[in-house]
Amino acid sequence: MRNSLVAAALSAVVFGTVGYATATTGPDSGGTFHGCVNKYSGALRVVAPDKACRRSENPVSWNQTGPTGPKGDDGATGAPGPASIDALDGSTCTRADGSTGTVAVVVGADDAISMTCGTHSTWCATHTPPDDVYLHEEVICDEATRTLTYICDDGWRDANDDHADGCEATVDPPTAVPLTNVAAQYLTLLVPDRPVSDVAVLPDCDASPPVECTTGVPDEDHVTLRVDSTEHAGDRPRAEAIPNAADKTFAVTQRVRVSTNDPIPVTMPVVGTCGLVVDSTRGNDPDVRLTYADTVAPDRPNGPTVVSSPPTVSGLESADVELTGGFGCIVGNAPVLATATSVLADAVATWVVQGATVCGAPEPVYYQRCSP
Repeated sequence: MRNSLVAAALSAVVFGTVGYATATTGPDSGGTFHGCVNKYSGALRVVAPDKACRRSENPVSWNQTGPTGPKGDDGATGAPGPASIDALDGSTCTRADGSTGTVAVVVGADDAISMTCGTHSTWCATHTPPDDVYLHEEVICDEATRTLTYICDDGWRDANDDHADGCEATVDPPTAVPLTNVAAQYLTLLVPDRPVSDVAVLPDCDASPPVECTTGVPDEDHVTLRVDSTEHAGDRPRAEAIPNAADKTFAVTQRVRVSTNDPIPVTMPVVGTCGLVVDSTRGNDPDVRLTYADTVAPDRPNGPTVVSSPPTVSGLESADVELTGGFGCIVGNAPVLATATSVLADAVATWVVQGATVCGAPEPVYYQRCSP
């Protein structure tokens, strides 16, 4: 009887042939609706759970939610997601204006990672270096294949097969190394034109305090220093060279930023092994100055030049260095500045020689890196 009344009531609502339904309340706490169906008109009236129907009505009820349906088929397996940040490069993204773009992942010289959602034609715009970043070298980008091609300027070649320092040698044999003020300006461009480098700190058990000599003998694992000779916004010139024609020598000053990748083990008196941490950007001046002589040898007028080693290091500030380790290391920071300066001078000596050893080149560039 109840089911037939419900059917009659619902038919009246759906088809509109008899009666009508009015909703005055919602379901009870169990999700059940309660109503009253007029015995004569078939009109359905929804009522509160605690309300009784009139004598001319029959009570009805129905659930808000029907029974659970059968389980649907499993969906198709999705494509694998990216396994690294590098894998995001070139993937699709949605730009702020709603258009479809392409993710560009760029790693800066300081190893900071940035990502942008550019238009489909901006991969080259975000990955091609500026025109003047590489010496005598042009970079061509292929948007379709997302590859960079490095081409040397006419008359120049990449002697060390490393595009990071450009095409540093001329096709012609070296010429005499000029010692003029005009030519020296070009030397100040060539010397610092190098990528950010990691240089090894070599053990010195005879130093005071000993460096990388934790057990009394040279350590096998070497800590590295990061040396950055690139010019950042607001920096002073990265190099200066003053020629002395009489002595056939350039007085060179380089400005670099240096930092330890890991603490350098130093053995302090009484305290024991501590970690020497260096970061030249902590102080007022981010630069460390490397001063040295670059000389044209009498028997090699065309080069390679001879670089005095190690360079004189200056400009390191107390705020740039610290000792890490136990309590004794922390309170023993007093001599650490002199120690750090000495360690830096020894560590960067080979790096300086590699960058400042030059040969002569035809005008208007005057200098080139010597072929191996």
